[in-house]
Amino acid sequence: MLPTIRLYNELRQRGILPANTQIRSVYRNPDLNRCAGGAVGSKHMTNGAMDIWVPDYEVGSWQLYNVQNKLCQFWIANGERHRFGLGIYATGAIHLDTQGYRKWGGQFSQLGSPCRYNPPKPEKLYIDGQGWSE
Repeated sequence: MLPTIRLYNELRQRGILPANTQIRSVYRNPDLNRCAGGAVGSKHMTNGAMDIWVPDYEVGSWQLYNVQNKLCQFWIANGERHRFGLGIYATGAIHLDTQGYRKWGGQFSQLGSPCRYNPPKPEKLYIDGQGWSE
């Protein structure tokens, strides 16, 4: 959890997350994760994720959109280095973890993410007649 807390603190220090951002969820056991509608392989169950929200910003507001946009920009520029997993949901909830460079939105889908950038897939190389490798 420590790398995720460090990421959260960095996002607040940079002003990407407002000072009134609140942590709503961290570790969840499998039963609680199911009840919360979490993914089968949720990083919450390995104590590596947090869900946050900004209580003063209403869903659909320009303020929340601005926060989400700043998070996307940070994720594009720094996500790989932090192994930053970013989930942005229509409810206004935001998921942060440091257990893999990826993003998603509704239905745990990368296509559902409001972050429009998709990281390039590793190129496949043909190596010494041995076939294709990543």
